Amino acid sequence: MDTLNLRQPPLPVNALMRHLRFLPAALGFALAPALLADPTDPVSPLVTVTFSSALTEVLHDQRAENLDDSFTFALGVFANEFLPTSANTSSWISNFVPFFEADFADQAPAVPRFGGEAEMMSDGSSSANPATTGTFSFSGMEAWLWVYNGVDIEDTGTEWFLGRANDWVFPTFADLNPERDCDDCPGSFPVQWALSDLFQTAPVWGRREAQEGAGFVINPNESAKLQTYAVIPEPRTWVFVAGLFSIFVLHFRHRRQS
Repeated sequence: MDTLNLRQPPLPVNALMRHLRFLPAALGFALAPALLADPTDPVSPLVTVTFSSALTEVLHDQRAENLDDSFTFALGVFANEFLPTSANTSSWISNFVPFFEADFADQAPAVPRFGGEAEMMSDGSSSANPATTGTFSFSGMEAWLWVYNGVDIEDTGTEWFLGRANDWVFPTFADLNPERDCDDCPGSFPVQWALSDLFQTAPVWGRREAQEGAGFVINPNESAKLQTYAVIPEPRTWVFVAGLFSIFVLHFRHRRQS
């Protein structure tokens, strides 16, 4: 009795080569997610971080006038475990590391708005700040929004806003690993932060609606989503304060004499 041969005939050499030529491409597609998430590769994008304000949000300076393109909108971190306060403003600039500077635009009718994005690379650096490649990692650090038109704390024209939301923390590689076993890990792509997140805490410097931080202001505006405050008061402000003090002293002396 003849037996049934269940073995497939071998592929001809040419046919076999035609099949094998697709193997590198197939392996490339299969390994691409793993390569992009490789924390040892300094050129691999890990996650996109975006930040923006809404068109309806009021952005004002200390005079309650619209901010313009003379201001920088920087999203970044403070290195060396530095915690910014109103008492150490002279050290802010030396410890601040920007992740990216947002683009500014005047929307009709003359409404300021800002927004931007950058890639956090697999070594923790920023695609928008080449100086951090291989030298600095944003991973797991608290993010801050610093709005400023200068960093000279001796200049009466310098105005700042500095604040953050409690959940503004740059993700780690473990946070973004799709195979992680974590119920509360961030994992959405991209990481999206907005000015509206700032309702959680009062700013360190400037104003966010009714929440006020340090600084000097001529015309405070509680309806502003963000308002920059001066680092030092203008001379006319000092004159006004001195005038009020003089009136108080004269009134006090008059009452004692009478």
